[in-house]
Amino acid sequence: MSSTPAHLVRSSNNTITYALYRTIFFVAKAFRGEHSQRFYPSDLRQDSEVLMDIRKRISELEDIVKAEGLKTKAKVEKMSNEGKAFEIDLVLFDFHYFLFGIVEKAREEGMEMKKRFDEGMKAVEDRKEAENSDKIEDLTLKMTKMKVEMENKMQDMFQELNKKIEKVQEESKKEDELYLYEERINEMEIELADKDEQLKELKKESEEWYKKESELIWRMEKKDEEKKRLSRNLQEFQAFHVKDEKKKRQIEKGLRDELVNSEEEVKRVLARMEVMEECFENIFREMAEKQKEVENELVGVKKELEEAKKERSKEEESGDSSFDQLEEHED
Repeated sequence: MSSTPAHLVRSSNNTITYALYRTIFFVAKAFRGEHSQRFYPSDLRQDSEVLMDIRKRISELEDIVKAEGLKTKAKVEKMSNEGKAFEIDLVLFDFHYFLFGIVEKAREEGMEMKKRFDEGMKAVEDRKEAENSDKIEDLTLKMTKMKVEMENKMQDMFQELNKKIEKVQEESKKEDELYLYEERINEMEIELADKDEQLKELKKESEEWYKKESELIWRMEKKDEEKKRLSRNLQEFQAFHVKDEKKKRQIEKGLRDELVNSEEEVKRVLARMEVMEECFENIFREMAEKQKEVENELVGVKKELEEAKKERSKEEESGDSSFDQLEEHED
């Protein structure tokens, strides 16, 4: 009779040990997901907050399970020594029921942690998309404002140059007797005409920039749509059950690569738009410098005309004085 309790204890201990390790296995799976369908990306850092929380919680539940297992083993061994075989079955039943509750609790906590993680990842993606959309909108508004300013600046410059040319022409007509300066006036008109051609070239270049800007904005919008489409496809694919794990990984990798390439293209287009912005600023600066140069040259011509007038007046006064003296001498 002494061998029966020993055998019963060994059998019960083996049952308890097996149940313990099986429970620990299911607890880990409840937090991490099936081997073929993990809850978290394989490239997630091991020191990330979510994985550290998971390891901590699994360790806590594992300690609870092991402690209950030790208590159950001691209770079963005591009952076996007392020959209470029927009560051992009841204790084992309660122990399995306890383990079942632990696994269910782990499943609930694991799904809740996964839900929070997915919501956090979605919030990050939404924030990135919002930032890109805001940046595109800001650049578009800035480029539109620059276009309007450039057009107004060019229009004002044309009007100002036309006024100055007309004024120079009027002064030259009034001073026909100053034939020494007619050649200079003609040269200035040629130079002004050349400046006018340069401004036309600048206007043509600006129109080409406007066209490039429209194309970049269109590409930006298309890439943004493509990025959203790839993100939706990736989410739909992750939710879709595929038996062939290798094929699933290949498809998922292809979608992720396309999404990354799309994001890189968006960055490149943004960089090009920033370069365009810098080019517009250079054009503004160049136009301002050329306008200043023309204004300075016109000021020089006006000064020369005024000096010529004064010199001519002095010569006329000198001539009149000599003529008066000659008349007095004849008298």
